[in-house]
Amino acid sequence: MTSTVSNFGLLHFSLRTMAGGCTSLRSSSVYQQGEAVFLEARVEAPLHPPLTLYVDYCVATLQPDSLSLPGYKFITKHGCLMDSVLPGSSSKFLPREQVNRLCFSVEAFHFNQQTRGPMFISCHLRAVLKGSSHSHLDKACFFHRPTFSWQCHRGRLCSV
Repeated sequence: MTSTVSNFGLLHFSLRTMAGGCTSLRSSSVYQQGEAVFLEARVEAPLHPPLTLYVDYCVATLQPDSLSLPGYKFITKHGCLMDSVLPGSSSKFLPREQVNRLCFSVEAFHFNQQTRGPMFISCHLRAVLKGSSHSHLDKACFFHRPTFSWQCHRGRLCSV
């Protein structure tokens, strides 16, 4: 699964499946239920000052259309990984290594009536100038069960 969108040939967004811990591209697109699915969102902007990437929204569907049903929204509220609230979930954002790259994991699942076939993941990616925005919408948060709180990718508390 690779998706790239360009804006006037200047910004290149991508969403890719990665191997354990987002260290390399994953060679297989087949997952077992409950297995960690690592996704890397990235923006490349060779003609721009450094950009920070955010994932505002992600949905999984059985069709390429992100509005098709059934659909499972696993990132909502401008960057919160809602899947992380589920009991026993290991879904989370990984620590950032580059501001233009964001990695996260979700657990593989299937829709109740559908056990086989492809699943499509669509995400809304957004880039802002590095250090220019301090908006409450600029976040990558997940539920941290040990502290029973929402945490941002840098370990600080987030508002959901």
